[in-house]
Amino acid sequence: MTFGCAQEWKRGGVKYNMRCSFTLDEMKEAPLLGDLVTHTLLYQQAQAQREEILKHKWCESEKVGHDIGFERAQADWAVKHRSLWLKSWLQQTCRRV
Repeated sequence: MTFGCAQEWKRGGVKYNMRCSFTLDEMKEAPLLGDLVTHTLLYQQAQAQREEILKHKWCESEKVGHDIGFERAQADWAVKHRSLWLKSWLQQTCRRV
């Protein structure tokens, strides 16, 4: 038996589809709710995005010679890089699913 979810949305004329599924055996292997959460695409996206922001924070802090802080790095990264990063991340992730 397989359990799954699907999400579809359109942005900028581009149609995106995201699907995830778990078999009963996979669910038994991750009995805790926390484990199930960490296996969701949404969680994986948030973790990958956070890593990118931390890299951006480090690079920008090095440029100016002091720590710019996470919030500033997050805002700057979102404006400069998020849309292209998200498109790339979704393409890579959808190939694996």
